[in-house]
Amino acid sequence: MKKQFTFVFMILLCAISTIKAQVKSHFDERHIKHDAQNTSERGTLFLLKQTTSTYFTKDGKSEGKWRDLYSYNNKGFLIEKLNEEFDSISKIWIKSFRNINVYGVKNNITKSVIEGYNKSNQSWFKLYTIKSVYDNLNNLVRDTFIIHDTNDPNKTLGESYNVYTYDSNNNLIFLNARNSSIFTFPTVSYSNYSYTYGLNGKLETVLFKADGTSLSNAKNFRFEVYSYLTNKNLDKLESFNYENNVLSKIPNYRIKNTYNAKNQLATKIFETVNPLIEETKDIYFYDSNDNLLNEKRYTYDNASMKLYYNGNVDYLYSQFVDTKDIQTISFSVSPNPASEVLTVKATEPILSSTIYDMNGRVLSVTQGDFSSLDIAYLSEGVYFLQVKTQTGMGTTKFIKK
Repeated sequence: MKKQFTFVFMILLCAISTIKAQVKSHFDERHIKHDAQNTSERGTLFLLKQTTSTYFTKDGKSEGKWRDLYSYNNKGFLIEKLNEEFDSISKIWIKSFRNINVYGVKNNITKSVIEGYNKSNQSWFKLYTIKSVYDNLNNLVRDTFIIHDTNDPNKTLGESYNVYTYDSNNNLIFLNARNSSIFTFPTVSYSNYSYTYGLNGKLETVLFKADGTSLSNAKNFRFEVYSYLTNKNLDKLESFNYENNVLSKIPNYRIKNTYNAKNQLATKIFETVNPLIEETKDIYFYDSNDNLLNEKRYTYDNASMKLYYNGNVDYLYSQFVDTKDIQTISFSVSPNPASEVLTVKATEPILSSTIYDMNGRVLSVTQGDFSSLDIAYLSEGVYFLQVKTQTGMGTTKFIKK
């Protein structure tokens, strides 16, 4: 019993830590994009079906294997993500966690339920629920995180929330978070993110404040600076810490990207700066349809002072999915190729649109109905435009010249 309680306690701590440390990525992954990443030249949609992660020690011994399984509704929206761990003794996959998404009438995620799996009685139990609220422009304006008592589904152990603020261009400029749980001290604390953008609409800086006892007195904690290549791809992110409310002149760490000839992300390097150590290096590989196929991870070993092969992630996509099964909507873009402005014509009001690059990375999001998109900031290449309406979505390819 004690062992089971400890396990559940650690799961809850992980959930709380995720809420506190990944608030910004939560916005990105739940509101801006879903796992239907790419479209083929024949107009069919690639849906991410499975990812399998394998990890190794520096001696080459297996540290474990996990996989995520993705399920979609008939509109192509992600409704469940199931995590399983491979048991090396029984040679079977065992359920661990699952994330269930519920969509509203505007095709936005209104609720996500994260559940853990009880192996002894083979049943699911709630860990936490995320409820989301949107404004008239379809912007995410509030998330509420509810931490559940795993022994009593009618009780909660804490509630936190995020409040999002946007500028006139629908760029996220401020995120305020209130964290509350019986497992943390203090039981209630406040943190926030402030975002600034350049003239080209690219994110330039993020200021993170934490450990506040109210909305107004959170302390300066971290400052991030984003820089871009001439083709407007993200070059590097540098993170600076605050010491006694004084910003360090030397980055604590940086993340650097390189790209291949197709403008796809080729490597991502995470390194500490003082001393300069290349902590991790990720290398990305793609299939003939430009879907991300494999990701290899290398990690720094302090003893040998070298990188060693730490593991890989394999991506598996569903077979060519005919767009008629995804309930697509009809729309067109012109001119194609285009250099400055892309004109969009749809048969019904548009709720939102998303521009992806060839490997599925989100480049921009436009909320509300519109008839044209500014694409001058994009570098030359091939992109995908996904449009959502109240009845479904559609995706098309366009070329920036």
